[in-house]
Amino acid sequence: MNITLRKIKIVASMSQETLCYTADICLDGKTVGSAYNQGCGGPDDYHFADKAVGASLRAYAASLPPVDMSKYGTEPLPMDLELLIGDLLNAHEAAEHEKKVAAQRKRWCKTKTVFRLKGDDFGVYRTINATYSPNVKSHIVAKYGDKVEEIVNELV
Repeated sequence: MNITLRKIKIVASMSQETLCYTADICLDGKTVGSAYNQGCGGPDDYHFADKAVGASLRAYAASLPPVDMSKYGTEPLPMDLELLIGDLLNAHEAAEHEKKVAAQRKRWCKTKTVFRLKGDDFGVYRTINATYSPNVKSHIVAKYGDKVEEIVNELV
């Protein structure tokens, strides 16, 4: 079964206890229902045009391996449709975040040289107010040596 979400709309400002969202649920590329949460702490709600499809999706989710909770010191959590949809939403949010980060890096690299040193905090970048060139790279390497973790301009 290939379950995906489309038309995902996340409203962070409305998310209080849980993620406020709406999404279409697709099975093998065809929209079969919708999922949403009002963000006030309750469970997700689902609407399927065909109850049999909804039951089939719930059964499929239940057949998946349980969620490993050992890092929290608890027993594995049985997989269900809400956890499966949550995993798809998390993957979507991570991909959207990476797109934003990549776009930000690209903007920075138009007018600056952007780099990181080993030991810098995650997400922290250093800049030189000069467009990237072999001379700027030579300057960075001469100044920081093997502490240079990456020069973002070379990755963009």
